[in-house]
Amino acid sequence: MALPELDLSAPEFWQNPFPVLNELRERTRVAVTRDGTRLILRHADVAELLSGGAFVNEGVSLLARRGFRPGDALYEYRRLALGALSGAEHRRVRALVGKALTPQQVEVVRDIVAARLPPLLEPLLDASADVLSSLTDALPLAVISDYLGIDERDRARVDALVREGQAKAFGREVTPAVVARSNAIFAELMAFVADLIERRRMTPHNDVLARLLEAREGTQVLSQQEIIVLFLNLFIGATESTASAMATGLLALAQWPQLLGELRARPDLIGIFVEENLRLFPPNTLLANKIAGADIEFCGQRFGRGEAVIVPIPAPNRDPRVFERADTMDLARPAQRHFSFSLGSHFCLGQALARLQLQEFFRLLTARVRHIELLQENVAWLPFAAITRMLCLRLRLST
Repeated sequence: MALPELDLSAPEFWQNPFPVLNELRERTRVAVTRDGTRLILRHADVAELLSGGAFVNEGVSLLARRGFRPGDALYEYRRLALGALSGAEHRRVRALVGKALTPQQVEVVRDIVAARLPPLLEPLLDASADVLSSLTDALPLAVISDYLGIDERDRARVDALVREGQAKAFGREVTPAVVARSNAIFAELMAFVADLIERRRMTPHNDVLARLLEAREGTQVLSQQEIIVLFLNLFIGATESTASAMATGLLALAQWPQLLGELRARPDLIGIFVEENLRLFPPNTLLANKIAGADIEFCGQRFGRGEAVIVPIPAPNRDPRVFERADTMDLARPAQRHFSFSLGSHFCLGQALARLQLQEFFRLLTARVRHIELLQENVAWLPFAAITRMLCLRLRLST
């Protein structure tokens, strides 16, 4: 029997993927894209896929299929990224990074948000504004730059390069010109971090970069190239995806006004709100970096070694077999696993940073703002993008 098809090339899918994915998930455990890649839809199956060991991260094979070659800047960057490593090498690097990202060091983010949010928020109060660039993009950039020790004068340039490089390398079409530009961007980014490392060695700072340079597990240390890649991983993971979660959370508070009242009355519910928002509106719509590690059978389907599989994250995140009233934001919901930070050995390394930043953002914002009004009739979303992103979010934040 032919599998149901999901057309990821349809712009309308990206404007509201949830009903489409809900309907598919209830019809079948597995669907297929137009190019033949299979999609795993249900919560239990996705949990097994991500933690069972039969599927592994694809490493650099996606980039190779897109025309990037060994020696290319982006290829070499991706080759050393945690998401591309596996086995003993992955465990070695992750253990060393854990020495730099201790709970105590992550907690520093709370003070950074408290210092950085008020100057961004105050001009927006009791005014009409598109809050994307002025707030939800600006705050994560400021926070992660402070955390990583990136100077004010460099932040906008690094952020612009990252956004362009990600969009080009992982967009719908990759031409030779796109490959060349992507490589130039990542070469510039890696050179920037290499220069930052040299400056840190000459003038030590108490920041994450310094801790990565000092990280040691027995005789194991991180190479300079590994530190460069990890530094950029942290920057990339903490900007666009965190900005997405801030924006969707604000949209939720505008669309369901009773939530804001509940959070103002019960600040202890902020953590649940953040998790529910991440579950309902994952910053990444598709998890598309898994391949079969061997010839296997999974979900009643045969997968050949190296065959790719996709998880459309909203499908398992809204599975009614796990989440009662799955399409509703429920601040009384018991803690349940969602997949917005993946799962298993590749569980997002920066998830504690993201969660703390989001919790502090919404705690401070809901204490200051009494009502959030949506000032546009429709919300349009950027199609075919790796990160869930609105094109505009005009709000009035009333005190």
